[in-house]
Amino acid sequence: MSEFPLHLSAFRALQLQYQEKYRNGSGRAQSMISPPAEKYLNTIFYLQSTLSLSTDCDLTPVPWPTHPQRACRRESSLYAILALDDDCLQYTYGTTTQITMFIHATATLFRSISYYASEGGGVPESLLQAIRNLSEKVDAWSIDLENIINFPSVEMGKVMRMHILAFHNATCIFVLTHLILPLSADPEARQTLSGQIRFHSSQSLSRLQSIEDIKQQTSRVFQHQTASILWPGFIASCEAAQEDRPGWIAWWEQMLTYRIGNIASLYETVVDVWHLADRWQNSSSSLPAWRMLLREKGRVIIAL
Repeated sequence: MSEFPLHLSAFRALQLQYQEKYRNGSGRAQSMISPPAEKYLNTIFYLQSTLSLSTDCDLTPVPWPTHPQRACRRESSLYAILALDDDCLQYTYGTTTQITMFIHATATLFRSISYYASEGGGVPESLLQAIRNLSEKVDAWSIDLENIINFPSVEMGKVMRMHILAFHNATCIFVLTHLILPLSADPEARQTLSGQIRFHSSQSLSRLQSIEDIKQQTSRVFQHQTASILWPGFIASCEAAQEDRPGWIAWWEQMLTYRIGNIASLYETVVDVWHLADRWQNSSSSLPAWRMLLREKGRVIIAL
């Protein structure tokens, strides 16, 4: 996926071009409502840059503000985003603005956690509180709180809901593996957290499998089938329990039949991660095995 940064840069250039076009001579926006094209570009850029950020292994660690007011503003900024087209996110990517925002916030907080891990210093209480607040938001999320778009068939609606739920399961894993587990030193607590990670991995697999089952059972509805967005499958399958791996193998092999360029490389990475994780069974590493593998191999991935 070495071409993806160029792809993302092109989106960003178009986004800036539209922002400039719809400003008046004083430099202030003419309207609080984004023109449709700009809103679409904002949505696509935010989603793709967020997923890219989530698997970037070369992020520069960033310290958390020590001043209380600055720390408060930094935390608030995690949830302050441009107006996005939620219908576009649901229909095109099978996720929602809220879930995408959770992923972006997790990746941002992880950069600060990495800073204190590399410096060997204590983590500021305001950063710990920001992590607790995000974890509570993710745990409290429910699909019933989302404004799910209407589809012309019941089957398509089921697929959409399953994909959004799988995205949420993977987001829970992302929070647990990047923010909660690295800060937990108690062996019993770590074991409990590992159980939660395996639960969400299994749930994600079940939902992604259901999507493929529905597609196959109602092929008349899904005449032009496309693969699921791969971020949930990648994040969840990397953390799969031994007993769930055959199910994940079957799912990835099903994804390969869609003949999309990056699926094979993502599947290869997952298998390599499993081999690495098996060797690390008693490791005290605070990083997910896939992040260590990508860094060692110098791989760049985008799970779209």
